[in-house]
Amino acid sequence: MRPQERQDGRGYLTEVDGLRALAVLSVMAFHLKDSLLPGGFTGVDVFFVISGYVVTKSLFDTSHLNLWRFITNFYARRIVRIIPALLLCLLVVTLLTVLFIPRSWLSGATENTGLAAFFGFSNVALVLFNDGYFAPRVEFNPFVHTWSLGVEEQFYLVFPAIFFLWARMRDTGDLRSLLARATLPALAIASLGAAWWMGRTMPEAAYYLLFSRFWELAAGALLFKAHAQGRMLPTSPRTATLVLGAGMAVAAAGFVFSAEDTFPWPWAFLPVVGTGLMIAAVARPECNGSPLHGLLRHPVAVYLGKTSYSLYLWHWPVYVLFRWTVGLDTVPKMAAAVAVTLASAFASYHLVENALRRSPVVTRRPPLLRIAGGLVCIGLVYGAANHLFRGQMDYSLSVTRDIATWHVIPALPSRPEDRAGKPFADRSLFAVGDSHALAYGTLFSDLQEQLGVKTVTFHNARCRIVSLMVKMVTDPECQQTLEHILSTIEAQATPGDVVFFASLRVFRLADQWATFDQAPVRHWMEAGQAERDGAVDQASAIIERLNRHGLHVIVDAPKPILPSPPFRCSDWFNRSNPICKGGLSIDRAFLEEWRAPIVASLATLQERFPDGLTVWDPFPVLCPGEVCHAFDGETPLFFDGDHLSPHGNQVLYPAFVSVLEGLWAPEDTRVSGTPVDTGDTARP
Repeated sequence: MRPQERQDGRGYLTEVDGLRALAVLSVMAFHLKDSLLPGGFTGVDVFFVISGYVVTKSLFDTSHLNLWRFITNFYARRIVRIIPALLLCLLVVTLLTVLFIPRSWLSGATENTGLAAFFGFSNVALVLFNDGYFAPRVEFNPFVHTWSLGVEEQFYLVFPAIFFLWARMRDTGDLRSLLARATLPALAIASLGAAWWMGRTMPEAAYYLLFSRFWELAAGALLFKAHAQGRMLPTSPRTATLVLGAGMAVAAAGFVFSAEDTFPWPWAFLPVVGTGLMIAAVARPECNGSPLHGLLRHPVAVYLGKTSYSLYLWHWPVYVLFRWTVGLDTVPKMAAAVAVTLASAFASYHLVENALRRSPVVTRRPPLLRIAGGLVCIGLVYGAANHLFRGQMDYSLSVTRDIATWHVIPALPSRPEDRAGKPFADRSLFAVGDSHALAYGTLFSDLQEQLGVKTVTFHNARCRIVSLMVKMVTDPECQQTLEHILSTIEAQATPGDVVFFASLRVFRLADQWATFDQAPVRHWMEAGQAERDGAVDQASAIIERLNRHGLHVIVDAPKPILPSPPFRCSDWFNRSNPICKGGLSIDRAFLEEWRAPIVASLATLQERFPDGLTVWDPFPVLCPGEVCHAFDGETPLFFDGDHLSPHGNQVLYPAFVSVLEGLWAPEDTRVSGTPVDTGDTARP
């Protein structure tokens, strides 16, 4: 009997390739533009169920072998099936990433994710180094999609042993039989419980990790076991058609309605149940005569299914590279991205994936040799990718490869002997704030090197310490954080030292990944006075406490912000990106209005603390004219829409030194020599 004629689901089922096509097309549509298919990300869950079914079939076909041959044959086939196309994709995407994606916060998790993907642990890396599957950085990480491959590869590590136990002991009629039969269902139930619990307590981990996804692959495995025993198979063409239609309807509901913030529990039930029904409906070939079955057997559907692995590998990095360069915002650009995806995937399938699977050079080698060869290739290509990432600033085509011009390096702690003999070697400056405190890193390093000032930076973005835009977060964690910062400063500081609060104090016009609507900010400017008053009262309590310890407080006023991030709009390959439409300059009058509510709050603080507070305004130094620019000539003042570049720090350095001299040095002993524009400072 030919495989396709078997009646128990163990032969090749053409329609399963049609299901793979359905899965990959749904994922591609969602990733291209999520409004095209809001739940299209559930195509991954369709893949999980299919994978569980097909892998179990593969193991069933070799279950007569001894354990050693059983295991080595399985992993040899998996390596040849998965690794060559994956390594090609990872290496090419690494090279393109190094060339065209600037180093930034937005791309910060890319390297860790990409390198972890070589070993099947990118899903773990994403939990450790990212912000959630649907967070902004995910959209710009070309390796994110490999998380699902990681889940499957980890499943392959544990499942063969579980299956072998079932295959050898299920019919012994004793306790071993019970154990063999119960292990997989028990693990599936435990995984389902983990999906529920982790979804409530750690949603990112629930989305990415095998613990909460195992049940989806197990569903496919259990379905094949039932089919192998002649159960859950259609009894007639009519039954097969009804079950297939029901499965398609359930899966389609998942494609449309699944909610990304409650996944995999409970919304993964739709694609899992739908896929299980569809596989069951096509598992008996002689019942597959309906038009619905014909759709799944259509040559185009079958071809897309056969190439679905390569399509999945290539579609996401192609989309991401478009987002980083020309954009992915118009129909022509989307069409171009899809065309590049198809060309890359089809080439990979025919020249690598399919060619190696059928090559006698590969297939005639002993399983252990194929496994060893695959592991060696993984190591070699990983080494090449790691070298590319480490040398990104040498290989990049972006102007941002110039670290000294574009990238602020946080100030490192200085040693007392390095500060000895310098004008302010006995003084300390404690900086507290969000990422804008870190963005003064070049200025702080210069203070240490040139004037001997000891600088210490406390970075916390979540708690909004003295941001003044909104009240500080006062949950127990933030209260503990604030108390730790203040008590540390009080323990280390001496009277006369400075505490510098530096933060983003106005709402952004653009972040590293998107531009923002001004309407909500306008509403805040008009209706948010009570919130700002509360923030001023919170700041007052902190300033009063520090003043009691003899410490002087400096608060920076809002700096200019830009409508586009310079680091994403300064290269020949990204200037046309839609994020750059706002340009790299902005009217001063607009920004003065934009920051007016915070300037008023700062004035209130200054009135309350005329002797213990200095409000330092870097705005007039960075924007001396009627138009504020991202560049000072050819050199950037800002890295992105609001963070300073090293040059921006250097432009502000004389002004900030002048403020410190006013606090720490008599006028006739000041080290700066000549008067400088200090910006606007409010102090008696």
